[in-house]
Amino acid sequence: MEVAIVSIARTLFLPRRCLETMLRQAHAELPNECCGVLGGTASEHELHVEECYALVNEAASRIEYRSDPHSMLKACRAMDAAGWVIVGIYHSHPTSEPIPSKTDIARYDGLDAVQFIIGLKDAEPLVRGWWLSATDFTEADWRVVE
Repeated sequence: MEVAIVSIARTLFLPRRCLETMLRQAHAELPNECCGVLGGTASEHELHVEECYALVNEAASRIEYRSDPHSMLKACRAMDAAGWVIVGIYHSHPTSEPIPSKTDIARYDGLDAVQFIIGLKDAEPLVRGWWLSATDFTEADWRVVE
């Protein structure tokens, strides 16, 4: 699978239907964390999400996620067939803020993709996107599009 090489200077465009899918999945998997990947296209200045792929959280945990290899392989095959790359990854924080945790940073695998976190601790979910590194994180520029 080809991996998109991205930088924090890029803007990610997320279709509203994908955002709504992510939020439905996050609520459906409570009290556990959910996880998934976003496939799309990457250019020098922009990332465009084309599809949202829900993954199985193999950890089935309230405080961590571990993407099931079979669901990840299925998503990667679908993206390959469409000519897309991974432009985003998402997971939820059922009881905490949508800010990368120490575990999120420690598990960063070098993939250059926007890391979305869906915070569910309040009545209204809060979604934030991040660029991660091995030691830090920076908020990503992203927009919801129709």
